[in-house]
Amino acid sequence: MLGKTSSTDRIREKKKVFLAREQKIVSAALELLISENIDRVTVSKIASQAGIGKGTVYKHFLTKNEILVRIMLDYEKSIARRLEAGLEKENSLWKHALRTLGIPFWKYHVSQILWMP
Repeated sequence: MLGKTSSTDRIREKKKVFLAREQKIVSAALELLISENIDRVTVSKIASQAGIGKGTVYKHFLTKNEILVRIMLDYEKSIARRLEAGLEKENSLWKHALRTLGIPFWKYHVSQILWMP
């Protein structure tokens, strides 16, 4: 079996490539949004910036707005991670309050955005 890859390995590799491409799209969109007005950023420009075809962008995201939501969710998740990492350094009542209230709030908030109509 040396040299052969299982179907599970191929699926994992495809998923890895898919997620890497998706992140490339999100990064390209963010770069454009930082440098241009949101109304001037199009899916075509995002695709060009990412070095992929416009159709490939649509395999990952249905609309530009979906890409924007992903950027916001990623940002909020990074805030939650930093907040949690900062709490690991704290040893106080503040740490307890944020752990019991703050982290669940951010997780709830992020989950609710995913289900917005």
